[in-house]
Amino acid sequence: MAAIRERAYAYFHKPIPTGPLADMVQLALDATAWRDDIRVASARPEWITLEVRCKIEAAERTTQFIREMLADLEPQTAEDVAIAFRELLINGIEYGGKSDARKRVRASLLRTSRAVIAHIADPGKGSRCRPCRMPPSPTPTARHQAHRIPRRARQTRRRIRHPHVAQPGR
Repeated sequence: MAAIRERAYAYFHKPIPTGPLADMVQLALDATAWRDDIRVASARPEWITLEVRCKIEAAERTTQFIREMLADLEPQTAEDVAIAFRELLINGIEYGGKSDARKRVRASLLRTSRAVIAHIADPGKGSRCRPCRMPPSPTPTARHQAHRIPRRARQTRRRIRHPHVAQPGR
């Protein structure tokens, strides 16, 4: 947490992996204005909320911080959570924030003894669900046959479940 609050570009624990370190150094060398890209909104050991500028570089740095926060988990589990978090964050940056560096995505990670929960809130408008309409059947016969099958299946199920109960129409 201190690394994020002190506006470090990235943080790694020992032993330092050379591949990810080299990638992060290259990002740091290519970066221009980055000091305010990640803000700590709240932080406790089990729950962190960050405000991340809508830039892919900021998402990569945030993902690295999350990887380090999950370092005590089994390595494959930690990497799976970090990848899922990164995908959600980048989705919020690209689609909700339109990669506009003036906007921010609010990203939270909550850890319990049995789960890791990520919550991403982006500045986008969201989308509306429109009701799906089934296209009309090509022929009346096909439509009637489609409705008859579930009724027959229900009648058969009733006979199987309750053989002693009289069936309607018999």
